[in-house]
Amino acid sequence: MAMTAKVPPAKLARVVEWIRHHLYRLHQRLTPAPAAMMETILATWTSQAITVAVQLGVADALANGPLRIDQLAARVDADADALGRLLRALISRGIFRHRRDGRYELNSPAGTLRSDAPVSMSWAARFYGSREQRERWTLLVESIRTGNAVVAALHGKESFEYFAEQPEHAELFTQTMTSISELTTAPVVAGYDFSAHPTIVDVGGGHGTLLASILAAAPA
Repeated sequence: MAMTAKVPPAKLARVVEWIRHHLYRLHQRLTPAPAAMMETILATWTSQAITVAVQLGVADALANGPLRIDQLAARVDADADALGRLLRALISRGIFRHRRDGRYELNSPAGTLRSDAPVSMSWAARFYGSREQRERWTLLVESIRTGNAVVAALHGKESFEYFAEQPEHAELFTQTMTSISELTTAPVVAGYDFSAHPTIVDVGGGHGTLLASILAAAPA
């Protein structure tokens, strides 16, 4: 389905990105260098915690409204104490919300983890947090030393050959690429006039999200 999100003017987008960049740099300067580096190093746990929340279906369980931790744990088949710790960790990163009445609920970032969100990041969380992807990152040092890609070294074959033998992981990859393209399709279509071209080919276009949006904007 073509994305219909309103795209801000390019100049405004650049200003926003400039502000975000300099706010981040300010944050780094105000934090002692070892602490800032430790925050960056520990970012891996945040990523994995997001993956776990998606694997458990926490965002989907909260889609109809706030729940107490015992109710939520029962919905997602998890230990209530461990789930509470996971949610507190994610809340410290601005994902999910803990209400004053003790119940947990979705906020805007957590809403993107719903499987039925307009632009769902649930597939990306599952894919990038998968064992296959984590294992590849452990070999990055060898890739930098040799200049060779790690996939062939790890599996004895290239990525798409490996995907052909692992249909579930291949589906994760395809769905992830589709969800990521939904973030970029609207700006691309808004920023480029495709109407001058009678034929456009998207090689490796997955589910065709980009082509569908181009056709909607330039029917000819």
